[in-house]
Amino acid sequence: MSTEEPVVVRLEQVEPILHSCGASYRLITRDSVQRMGLHVVDLADARAHYHQQTSEVYYILEGQGALELNGRSVEVSPGTAVYIPPGVVHRAVGRMRAVIVTTPAYDPEDEYLV
Repeated sequence: MSTEEPVVVRLEQVEPILHSCGASYRLITRDSVQRMGLHVVDLADARAHYHQQTSEVYYILEGQGALELNGRSVEVSPGTAVYIPPGVVHRAVGRMRAVIVTTPAYDPEDEYLV
C-alpha cells in the first residue's frame, strides 16, 4: 500500500506563475508530491533553458509552433507529445498551451537559463 495520499486539484483553483516559458498553472507540485509534477503552461516564446535532474514530457493541447531541442527545431501542434531528458537545452517558439509532466517534481533551482 502507498503511504502517499491522493492529490486532487482543479485548474481554476490555481493562480498562474509567470516564468521563462510563459504562464504556468502548477497543479501537482513538490509541495504535495515529490516524484512528479504536472503543470498546464501557456507557452509564449520561451527562453532557452535546461534541467540537470528533471525529465519533462510536453503534450500540446492548443496552438502550434516549435520546440527547439539542443538547437534542432521540431514542429508541434495539438496531439504532439515530446519527451525531454535532463541536459537538453529547450524552448518553445510560438504560442501554445501544453500539459507538462515532470519527474521528479519541478524544482525552480534545477532550471538553468542559457
